[in-house]
Amino acid sequence: MRRWRSFPLFWLSLPLILGMALANGCDEGGANPVRPVNGFIEMTASAFEFKPDQIAMEVGEQVTLKLTSTDSLHTFIIKELGIEVEIPVGKTATVDLTGTREGTYTFYCSVPGHREKGMEGTLFVTQRPLAPTRSSGGGVYSY
Repeated sequence: MRRWRSFPLFWLSLPLILGMALANGCDEGGANPVRPVNGFIEMTASAFEFKPDQIAMEVGEQVTLKLTSTDSLHTFIIKELGIEVEIPVGKTATVDLTGTREGTYTFYCSVPGHREKGMEGTLFVTQRPLAPTRSSGGGVYSY
């Protein structure tokens, strides 16, 4: 009988818990995507991963990705947008993006074996305005 006393409390608190989780931007990886600061996002390619591996921008926004490879040759590919950039070891490449279509796009490294080991991420292009958060820093591409 005692067990049932807490049952209504559970149901009353469930919407609050779910609301807090959604407000904090829970997603597959549990992290919030990095948004541009002053029009730039800095990204590192190394050891079979991109950091950050989730980035976001809004439709109409212009963003420059500054991609640096720290350990070997990598590429940055967004097939749906026709973007393919090579990043030599120790070098930095830039990609200029203009968000023209809302959507979710996968980026990855096409060096053999890299994507298979997890070297991919997600670009979110949204309609709603995004507040600048964490920092990031140019190839010229529009989509």
